Amino acid sequence: MKRSWLRLLRDDGHDTGWAEPRGNESFRKGRSLHRRGLAPSRLRHLGLWATLAAVLGAGAAYAFGGDGPTLVASGVFAGLTMRIFATDIRLRLIYDCDIIMIYTIGILLNIFEINNMYLFLYSSILRSFLYVSLFFSVNYIYRKCRFRDAIGRGDMKLAVAIGDFVDLPEFPLVIALASLLTLAFGVFRNVSRERSWSRYTYLPFGAFFMASSYFVWVVHI
Repeated sequence: MKRSWLRLLRDDGHDTGWAEPRGNESFRKGRSLHRRGLAPSRLRHLGLWATLAAVLGAGAAYAFGGDGPTLVASGVFAGLTMRIFATDIRLRLIYDCDIIMIYTIGILLNIFEINNMYLFLYSSILRSFLYVSLFFSVNYIYRKCRFRDAIGRGDMKLAVAIGDFVDLPEFPLVIALASLLTLAFGVFRNVSRERSWSRYTYLPFGAFFMASSYFVWVVHI
């Protein structure tokens, strides 16, 4: 009987590619199962959905009075958010290339918008450090208490990229909105599939963290 790749992965290893050991089993790389054909196939039409999201993102920035560089950044940000949203929910992973692109577009946007580049770099790096430190601290405390991760590595990387877009006063709103949406999604999926809630219930926080970050950023343009 063919074993599902998703059943081998637990919540604390979904975006690192590592399957958590069960019993006396050793760690096995989840991505190695891709080559065996046991992993879910690539998402179809992901590029089309990302392009549509990019067009809508540029339109949203225009509606909120954004200028040229902001329109481009909003379009790219929205398209990448759609990619991360889909891959995190369906494949339980977040691609590093998407995170790097978000961080790059944030730097370029702020270079165009802010005259003092050194001040921007200082504030951006500081925000990214604070955000990822917060995620790391929460995950460290949770792991000490429950012996498993609470936040995936991909979510921590997203926190670094979001530092280019989300200011400190807006970050608590992003966390609250993402947490509520993630919890609502988990409850809805379990109810619709008639499944009980357990410690293995997968909650794609990264997907809603990105969506919430984009929403808060575009509203505050």
